[in-house]
Amino acid sequence: MLYPEFENYKQEYIAQKLLNEAYSADNALDDCRMLMSLVKKTEKIDVLLSDYFYSSHQVTFHGVQPNKESLEHLLRNKVLSRTIFKKLEDSSLTYNHLKISYHRDGFDGLFYLLSEKTGSGKARISTNRRVIQKIADFFSNEE
Repeated sequence: MLYPEFENYKQEYIAQKLLNEAYSADNALDDCRMLMSLVKKTEKIDVLLSDYFYSSHQVTFHGVQPNKESLEHLLRNKVLSRTIFKKLEDSSLTYNHLKISYHRDGFDGLFYLLSEKTGSGKARISTNRRVIQKIADFFSNEE
């Protein structure tokens, strides 16, 4: 939880507390702009991405970049190829998403997460069992 001292988490309340700004949540464009201002202000982009956004494009298009550190760890350890790393980065999946998926259902959890079909019918990341097994092996060795 980012701000446990807040009495509620309505966007209007948070905007007033953090940015000292009032706005009308009745206007969708103002609502989105205020959300972006709040995201930039908090600098907790990983938490916000993992909990509230489905696509990093929703955030990166406007100049806020998610932290790559966790996935870079897998890249540096040759668990991920640069191509898979880029696909994960573009999909907004994080190291923690992979780890949680593995701990919930092992290889199968990773397979379902990474091979989920997108709107265009393609796999979210990969259906290659060798690629997914390498990630599963990494988390298995971490235990």
